[in-house]
Amino acid sequence: MRNTHWIQGDNLCESPLFRRSFFLEQLPARARIAVCGLGYFHLYANGKRVDDQEFAPAPTNYTSTLGCDTTYPVWEERAGYRCLYLEYDLLPCLAQGENVLGFHLGNGWFHQTRRNAEGAFLYGFPKLRYELALAWPDGKTALIESGPETLWKPSGILQNNLFYGETQDLALLQEDWCSPAAPLTGWQPARPSHAPPDTADETGMPAGQGTAHPEALSAGRDGGQKAL
Repeated sequence: MRNTHWIQGDNLCESPLFRRSFFLEQLPARARIAVCGLGYFHLYANGKRVDDQEFAPAPTNYTSTLGCDTTYPVWEERAGYRCLYLEYDLLPCLAQGENVLGFHLGNGWFHQTRRNAEGAFLYGFPKLRYELALAWPDGKTALIESGPETLWKPSGILQNNLFYGETQDLALLQEDWCSPAAPLTGWQPARPSHAPPDTADETGMPAGQGTAHPEALSAGRDGGQKAL
């Protein structure tokens, strides 16, 4: 995957949603998508999660930490910088007619702002790069990639942090946000973003997998409900 054409939301949103709609007159014989969402991402197609992986991609040394406000000296760095992408076979997820790719991003280690015992390591707001390569039996090919055709809007997750969890506004949650029939109110073209100053390498390790979903509790407060 090329390290170009990165996109993001604004410089306030910690958990943006992205969607890209495209039309297929005929199903391809091959459909492979490469995705890097920093810090972490979930991939959707036509309203459904493509896999059950969590905490992907694995964190790396995204860029230089020389000059960062750290609690220990960083004198030099002996390794190159890189970010990792994952590849998926998207063919089982596609349909003839309109299709929608969906990406949900979170801070991960890329935008870790709240725990600073070791210092401040901020690399930027969540950003996305993807390439969907399509091929048909007659030799025709097509490439669908991140760019201004991709739309974005904030998700219902207002804050998220590896150490402190996340804060959600349930009134902003939209279950069908990446389905073809979803309303596009509030969506706007994604903004271009600087590419990380490193290489984009395919990951060689499995991502974590979710095994349980704890039930949310609620408690009354001043006649209302507070999600815990």
